[in-house]
Amino acid sequence: MKQYLLFDLDGTLTDPMVGITSSVQYALEKFGIHVKYLKDLIPFIGPPLDDSFQEFYGLSKEDAGKAVEYYREYFAPKGIFENEVYPGIPEMLSRLVEAGFTLIVATSKPAVFAKQILEHFGLSDYFSFVGGSELDGTRKRKAEVIGYILETCEIKPQDAIMIGDRKHDIEGAKLCGLESVGVLYGYGSEEELSKAGADHIIKDVKLLEEYLRKQGENPDNLTWYDRLKGRTGGEGKETKMIRFGMIGTGKIAQKFWQANRYGKDFELTAVYSRTLERAREFGFQKGRLQYFDDLEAFANSDCIDAVYVASPNCCHHDQVMTLLKAGKHVLCEKPMASNLKEAEEMFSEAEKQNLILLEGMRSIYAPSFEKMLPYMESLGKIRRATLQYCQYSSRYDNYKRGIIENAFKPELSNGALMDIGVYVVACMIRLFGAPVSIKASGIKLSNGVDGAGTILMEYPDMIGEAIYSKITDSAMPSQIQGEDASMLVQEIENIKDLRIVRKGVVQSIHFEQSDNILNYETQEFIKMIKTGMGWEKSREITLETMKVLDEARRQLISYFLLMRNHRERKNKKRPQKRRSKDMAGQTEFLQAIQELERLGETNGNQLSMEEINSYFSDMKLEEKQLDFICNYFESHHIYITNRVQRFEEEIGDEEIPNKEDPMDAEIVAFYLKEMEKANSLSGEQERVIARKLVSGDDTARNLLIEANLSRAVEIAKEYEGRGLLLSDLIQESNIGLMVAVNEFEPDIDKDFHTFSEKMIRKHLEETLEEYNSSTRSAVKMANRVNEMNDIATAFAKEYEREAKPSEIAERMGITEEEVRELMKVSLDAIAVLNQDK
Repeated sequence: MKQYLLFDLDGTLTDPMVGITSSVQYALEKFGIHVKYLKDLIPFIGPPLDDSFQEFYGLSKEDAGKAVEYYREYFAPKGIFENEVYPGIPEMLSRLVEAGFTLIVATSKPAVFAKQILEHFGLSDYFSFVGGSELDGTRKRKAEVIGYILETCEIKPQDAIMIGDRKHDIEGAKLCGLESVGVLYGYGSEEELSKAGADHIIKDVKLLEEYLRKQGENPDNLTWYDRLKGRTGGEGKETKMIRFGMIGTGKIAQKFWQANRYGKDFELTAVYSRTLERAREFGFQKGRLQYFDDLEAFANSDCIDAVYVASPNCCHHDQVMTLLKAGKHVLCEKPMASNLKEAEEMFSEAEKQNLILLEGMRSIYAPSFEKMLPYMESLGKIRRATLQYCQYSSRYDNYKRGIIENAFKPELSNGALMDIGVYVVACMIRLFGAPVSIKASGIKLSNGVDGAGTILMEYPDMIGEAIYSKITDSAMPSQIQGEDASMLVQEIENIKDLRIVRKGVVQSIHFEQSDNILNYETQEFIKMIKTGMGWEKSREITLETMKVLDEARRQLISYFLLMRNHRERKNKKRPQKRRSKDMAGQTEFLQAIQELERLGETNGNQLSMEEINSYFSDMKLEEKQLDFICNYFESHHIYITNRVQRFEEEIGDEEIPNKEDPMDAEIVAFYLKEMEKANSLSGEQERVIARKLVSGDDTARNLLIEANLSRAVEIAKEYEGRGLLLSDLIQESNIGLMVAVNEFEPDIDKDFHTFSEKMIRKHLEETLEEYNSSTRSAVKMANRVNEMNDIATAFAKEYEREAKPSEIAERMGITEEEVRELMKVSLDAIAVLNQDK
């Protein structure tokens, strides 16, 4: 029984005569060769182009290569569609698929062109795989293409048939050990096919279908998909519908449902959420569904074949692993994982279970993305690509009001890079492969999340720039620059319009495509499930993307720390100090932190509690201190794998309070180390220098400040535990010292030591009183904001619309103006509250 049917494209499925011969005619004109009639160029259809240019017109190998480039100048934008499908082909393909065959295209044409032709004529859904040459000339021989297909799709030669119209189709099949069928309705003659050794020669499409159907007969009448799943639908019929379950009930889940609800192979049968109430709210009017709030029960349910995961990024790994172990295919929203190590574990489990795992990277599966590729060939050698996706987040307004939603919480693996940047990085890798190296920089918001950034991606012969933002919009298109022309892409995440600029001449191309393109990734996913093929390239793109994201985050952490240290040093003089008796312990502690940070980066941005405990085993840390260390690492995107704290599929409404600044100990340690260089003054020296202040001697002023910095630190330590971090207390104590130096009058305040201590303590007391007062105000304000948000949420659920300020005011018992003021509450007040928490 034959299971796999390999079809040649040109002359077997479609008649490309006009497009190919016109493109050849155009190329020959470049060499001064004028061919009047297109029919004279028909021999070019089928064999590799450079061979034909050499054989038929005597071009050298070098000139033949140039001729192929000229050919593509015409073919890519125009000739590719000067083509037509042979009568009866679509119907035959449809019936062969229904009969259970797996159909594959094997062509010497570049695969990107072949896919575009199939899509254009509506034939792509019939084929599980398209094998062809590469644009750089790789795999141009038919035997090389067939061998590549057999290896990639893991097909045994005895299970496949090659169908083509020219001798190179037959010869390629023979070399690879396949049975061959030559067709006479194309461009090869019976003599040519017989001489090449065709096993069968068939004159028309009808007879071809009859012959092929006989080769696939089996007593069980099972399709390949039936055998893969181990089940049949009805009396041996193929089960076409893939029954989907969904995790997540947010906006993206709604868009996924809207995009796929009418798909011929898609059926939604179940929803999982943290609560049954949420699941039922989402499933309302979406059909007869089953609802779950238990992940294990959901994963093991017999009512689903595959699951779409649209939960917070930090939950993807654990949920997907549970689903795969329960035997479910998974389509997971981007980014698929929090880091490379998680992604590798997920793919490893999928392969172990013989299941399909696909990252929902919608942009690269949209038809327009594939349609763009041939146009890129006309740009010449590509030297620079600037891809950007900058979209002002609707949640950023709330962020600026102090309401931090999940999209801006780095602890949930969110932020601009993970939510927006992942698109441009994946597109760059899909187009140009993995970079040799990257350099990342970005904008850090007040809670530590990245708001925007740029990744410079270096390639051997070109430069790539990935630009992304959640806090700005951009009106500028993405741009791909070649040596011959440049291409402007208006929206790389959903391509609809291209402009090719060549020597001042602009060519505009428009693609018809809906705004919601989530159905295309689903179609690709379903095709992979039914054929078991095509997932390798997608896996490679996901893993290479995760490598770039991991390295970019590592560099961004260093970049943010560098910027912070720069600001610290710029905003205050670098004071000197005496040696601290605790310096040895601080150094040991900091060294352990640095070594663990390097270990975490090596382990794919992950650490275990066992590893942390082993580094601090001699220090006898308390639980609170360990929590502090864990919070430090997690704020630096190094995740603690077996920590008790876990984030579920949907995080509740409570804000996660800011922990004590993990960098504070490092800043203080650095400051104290610098103070070792300070010179102390005797009482007499201090009195002499103090008298010089009257004459405005700046040198005397600086000496007096530096000599008293260590005493300012000792005073600051007495005020620890009253709300401010030690680094802030030291800074305020230094300010008090400088005030004392400026106001000291030797004739009145004879003892500078006593005077300066009085001024330092006064300044510290005033600062703490102001801080605590603002904190109390912030707490009160935050409570009112939370009350307002709770009322607005309850109102929306009750009336299915947003509440007006007047309606909220009525329920809160305050004026409408006060409600509007709450809506404009400053971010500073909430930041103080978070610090106090």
